[in-house]
Amino acid sequence: MKRWWRGWVLGVVAWLLFLVARAPADRLLPLAQSRLPQVHLAGIEGTLWSGRAALVDVRPLQFSEVRWDLRLLPLLTGRLEFAVDGQLQGRPVHANAGSTLLGRPYLRQVRGRVAASDLTYWLGLSQVGLGGELDFDLDEVRWFDTGLPAVAGHAGWMPALVEAPLELNLGQVKLDTRIEQQVTKGKLDASGGALVAQADVELKPDGAYRIDANIRQKGEIPPAVGKFLSSFAEYRDGVYRLEWSDTL
Repeated sequence: MKRWWRGWVLGVVAWLLFLVARAPADRLLPLAQSRLPQVHLAGIEGTLWSGRAALVDVRPLQFSEVRWDLRLLPLLTGRLEFAVDGQLQGRPVHANAGSTLLGRPYLRQVRGRVAASDLTYWLGLSQVGLGGELDFDLDEVRWFDTGLPAVAGHAGWMPALVEAPLELNLGQVKLDTRIEQQVTKGKLDASGGALVAQADVELKPDGAYRIDANIRQKGEIPPAVGKFLSSFAEYRDGVYRLEWSDTL
């Protein structure tokens, strides 16, 4: 009897889920808008199971030509997950976006490329100019109760060019991160430019960050950079040792 009862309940749940998934997306998604006030969608077509939106605005990012498809396998582990593809600044991006049973959102397999100059615009850094391309291949972006999300994955910047307020060629910059107890930790490597650096980095949910770096000069650098290193880093055996912490 217990097996029959469990099977009946599972069947009812599956049937209800099927009905919801097949409902028009333009009717269901506005109902969830109050829970996601920072997300705005326009031009919605299709169903929750498979649909599209002409525009998805997640300040400060704006995605276009967004398509989603419900992924069935995560349902077996109690997660609601969608494969999402779209355009960011006219370039393709992909992610698996979902939510756990506890209602915590997450992203997996986030892949794409943007211009480094777009990053400074999104962050509101009007006095900073960057050149080159940013590639990202993130295994996971995980949100917790409060604060910034934690990120695990890889990002690369090449050519890594600082164009304002001074000019500096860093060659190629790579960043690999992992998640440890809600904290993003990682290693940064810069090579092929005027400065060669290896650093341990850390970012906490409250925005506090820390950088411990070993930096060697390999070429000509602006006087302001040399003054900064001389003032805030310890110089020994040809290596600048920099320990820097602050809050975003």
